[in-house]
Amino acid sequence: LQGLQLDRAHRNIWISFALIIIFGFTAFVKVKGDVIKSRKAEMAERERIRKELNLTGERRKAVSIV
Repeated sequence: LQGLQLDRAHRNIWISFALIIIFGFTAFVKVKGDVIKSRKAEMAERERIRKELNLTGERRKAVSIV
């Protein structure tokens, strides 16, 4: 990094910052994707139970998975 006139220690610090940011963003995307998949699966399961029990109206809202 000659253009920025950074010595080796400072360059290593910036590289470590970049790696931490990349790792954090990747972990966030992974966890967020897992949460969305989990919620969709739970929603599908609740809908299956509602159809199986033939629930309508207010009784339909009472079905939830604990």
